[in-house]
Amino acid sequence: MDGALSLPTIQITVEELYEKVKPQLEMFKENGGVTLSGGEALLQKDEVRKFLLLCKKDGISTCIESSFTRPTTAYESVKDYVDYWLAGLRDVSFGQGNLDNSKNIIRNIKTVSKHCKKIYARYPLIAARTTEDEHLIRFASIMKQTGITDVEILRCNPNMNLFYKLAGIPSQLDQESSIPTDMQFKKACDFFKSQNFTV
Repeated sequence: MDGALSLPTIQITVEELYEKVKPQLEMFKENGGVTLSGGEALLQKDEVRKFLLLCKKDGISTCIESSFTRPTTAYESVKDYVDYWLAGLRDVSFGQGNLDNSKNIIRNIKTVSKHCKKIYARYPLIAARTTEDEHLIRFASIMKQTGITDVEILRCNPNMNLFYKLAGIPSQLDQESSIPTDMQFKKACDFFKSQNFTV
């Protein structure tokens, strides 16, 4: 594919990537830092670790967004170099996985929690998928078990179907029925506040 929708990728080393982004990182050094996300950044844990080491050497604040479903060794390998974590616990909020998966998520969050400044939970709010009480309760349970106190509620992206279409991937959600109402958003906010979480 060529044109506006192509993805012109190149293969470079971690050091080369760092040198490319270092000017921007230096610019935001006082009031920000770098967030590694994906997909799942820790699918490339060795490269992520190298990148984080370069950031820490230059005094740059670091953050990783993760589902916390990777093997615990992935989190152990980077835990000393990450200041903040964003816990995108989609498996928990959608009710996917099993008890072993939940135990793994809890173990991984506890592994990093002793070494970072803060962990923020990210709750994807999707009508008919994560707006029911059972989803909110399950998510809050993981937060309580891991000591996470702050949650960001993310409304379903109204442009999601466009992104799927452009990527050539069929969407599993109907866009019209997936966008939460203001009432559903308020219900989620009120629920987390009632559980003494910061929203």
